Amino acid sequence: NLYPNPAKTIANLVISGVITNEINIEISDILGRPVIINKYNTVIGKSRINLDLTNFEKGIYFIKVIADNNSQIFKLIHE
Repeated sequence: NLYPNPAKTIANLVISGVITNEINIEISDILGRPVIINKYNTVIGKSRINLDLTNFEKGIYFIKVIADNNSQIFKLIHE
């Protein structure tokens, strides 16, 4: 789950069902260019990650979450 969307300064990414202590998050712009690639420590089960958007240009971004050999992509609109 990703909220708020659209977002202005911070977006919250809630991840549930994780059975590992570490996830990878890749944020790309609308053209597929990587903006941020980070590893985050998580709590097994459910975690919330705050994504700081203050240095991002306004536009559309794709957030790819990789955990437990699975991935999910979220679309984020930054206003």
